[in-house]
Amino acid sequence: DLLCKNHWEKHYCLSLELYSLYAEAEYCNGNFQEVGHATGVVIKKAKSFEDKNRIFATLIKSLAGQNKMQDAMYIGFTVLTKLGVHCTSSPPDKSVIMKDIMEVKMILAKT
Repeated sequence: DLLCKNHWEKHYCLSLELYSLYAEAEYCNGNFQEVGHATGVVIKKAKSFEDKNRIFATLIKSLAGQNKMQDAMYIGFTVLTKLGVHCTSSPPDKSVIMKDIMEVKMILAKT
């Protein structure tokens, strides 16, 4: 860690911004393990739910980039619920999504 000791306490806004940018940069580089580490730190250290929103977006994109759609959707639905967006149903099962993808691929192959 290159930041000073107790940087989250002494420089909260800067630490939040640096870790968020770091997670986004690692996502762009495809270093998903490091994205997981950085997002975990922010989720643990952030003082409010609003401060976690940006890092949740990065985490969701990272999970989707790893083809972990079920995990990405679960986190997405959880965040939406905390934001007051009422989802009438739970996320669909992965098998349903895969079936739909295969149907679209077959239709596209015929054209």
